[in-house]
Amino acid sequence: MKLKKISCLIPFLAFLSVPPAMAAFSLPGLTDDPAPTDTTGGNSLADLITGNPGIPATPPQNKPDPVAPNDPVAKKPAPTDNWWLGPPQEDNNNTGILPIIPLSDDEAATLLHMREEEKLARDVYLTLFDTWDAAVFGNISNSEQKHMDTMLSKVEMYELVDPVTDDAVGAFDTEEFADLYVQLTEQGAQSLEAALMVGGLIEELDIMDLQAAIEESDHPDIVQAYENLMRGSRNHLRQFAAQIESLGLIYEAQLMTQEEVDEIINSPMERGGRGH
Repeated sequence: MKLKKISCLIPFLAFLSVPPAMAAFSLPGLTDDPAPTDTTGGNSLADLITGNPGIPATPPQNKPDPVAPNDPVAKKPAPTDNWWLGPPQEDNNNTGILPIIPLSDDEAATLLHMREEEKLARDVYLTLFDTWDAAVFGNISNSEQKHMDTMLSKVEMYELVDPVTDDAVGAFDTEEFADLYVQLTEQGAQSLEAALMVGGLIEELDIMDLQAAIEESDHPDIVQAYENLMRGSRNHLRQFAAQIESLGLIYEAQLMTQEEVDEIINSPMERGGRGH
């Protein structure tokens, strides 16, 4: 499975219809996403990794093991309720500690991609906030920072190399993200309406990529993180659409179908999870 190529957005931006530049003014941002809730039940990362499912007791002496030594059933680990660790692995060291199941190559590549995509959203919104002083960009940029942090926690948990080597606004090691940052900020500088449409475009892209990532992953903890981020992206799309409507305009879908967009923006803000 391959994520939607963000490079296709660059020529797409040239076809966005933008009215003459509007005078800059501040619009009140809508209520930001729901406050995050603790999805780990308060356990530390060490608790999650080192949850002790118990070491099998030594069979009584002078009594045969009820399971034949070569029986494959005997090699299966005891069931675990630690669903966030993924499917259980065999405890080869008899420590009682089950290791984390590594991500597949595709899952790892997707996680790293989403880490940079969340930075793209944050950086574009910070730049457009400086340009237009519209509260909606300030509010959502804070949420995108939380999305970045969520992805970083997974990158570190699975011992991957963080693709974000420079946290400065507009700094990307991946060329396509660097190019897209320039294109989106230039487009958003043309008018406030154009800036809000850029916000909607980013959220539509995020929703589509997160949905594809969910379908690809076999790790429940990764799926839950993506679902929470997608909830936040739907809320962000609702906010940008509402701001556009406050200008007397109608938000039109840019990447998703109009039916999909309408279903989101005509439904209430979502609560729960770490959607931010």
